[in-house]
Amino acid sequence: MHARSVFLGVWLGGMLTLQAGYLGPADGYNGFFFGDYTSANSDVGGKLAAGGNINITNFSVATAYPANHFNGEYALIAKGDINAANGQLVSGDAFAGGIGTLSSFTLLSGLLTEGGTSPVDFAAAETELKNKSQALKDLSGTAVSPNVGFEFLLDAAGSDLAVFLLDSSEFCSSCSVKFVNVGANTTVVVNVKGASVNGTNASYFINGLGVNGDASSPLASRILFNYFEATSLFMNSGVQGSVLAPYAEVTSTWGQMVGQLVAQSYSNECPEAGNRCGSLELHDFNFPADPGELPPPSGEVPEPATWMLSAAGLAGVLWHRGRAGKR
Repeated sequence: MHARSVFLGVWLGGMLTLQAGYLGPADGYNGFFFGDYTSANSDVGGKLAAGGNINITNFSVATAYPANHFNGEYALIAKGDINAANGQLVSGDAFAGGIGTLSSFTLLSGLLTEGGTSPVDFAAAETELKNKSQALKDLSGTAVSPNVGFEFLLDAAGSDLAVFLLDSSEFCSSCSVKFVNVGANTTVVVNVKGASVNGTNASYFINGLGVNGDASSPLASRILFNYFEATSLFMNSGVQGSVLAPYAEVTSTWGQMVGQLVAQSYSNECPEAGNRCGSLELHDFNFPADPGELPPPSGEVPEPATWMLSAAGLAGVLWHRGRAGKR
């Protein structure tokens, strides 16, 4: 079980105050999708929600928690249908706005509700999270390219907030992403450029520690990757940190993700013949910090084709500041 801190973000005349879960309607969900979620032969450590259908086989949900942890809460939510075979929901209830078809799929401590109003307003959530993704990409940050050792070295310098910019065109199968000097109160935002992202590198390290399932560094909860223009995201390794990819259809190879995944949809089935896909295992490390409510100037969500990056956004670590009232 992973404790989550609660903050709320407010922009005050150039100063950022961290106070609440930044991912808003997705806060507390290990996987949160506006469309369909399809996976097999894997598990999600926390709660799972989809604005379309959920199709899971040989699959378990809420595995990181005891049976009574989500009492009275929905831990498995589909605005459409739930098609679940061979597995279990360890804790909490299940909701299907359409039909719930459970075949050898056990709800260990909860009930299935079919029909009625979804407990999540996915349309509103999609708008809010796209706005937040755009607000994050406008933060100034350090542009980082791989060095001669094929490493993206992201030095948080012990600051309370560090922002970086990566170009997905520089990703490679032998690359690694290494976070260093990440403190217990550090929040790291990694803006990732690219409309079609094929791979998120081979290995991730936080202060020298690699991906190790639920035993991964708890500092993974301090990191958020913001794929602010990706409409296609293929994840081919274990990832430490949460992923906000509100426009992206996500596919993956076999692997582990230590954090929340927020996306348009997810499927373990490859869209192109000849590719080999596998299911991404999600470990429930929730992103707690809020880098501020910074909606786009127009107040509307822009389409990916209209996005532009400002050269001014490539200017060093955002700031270093002392935070009053350390947690």
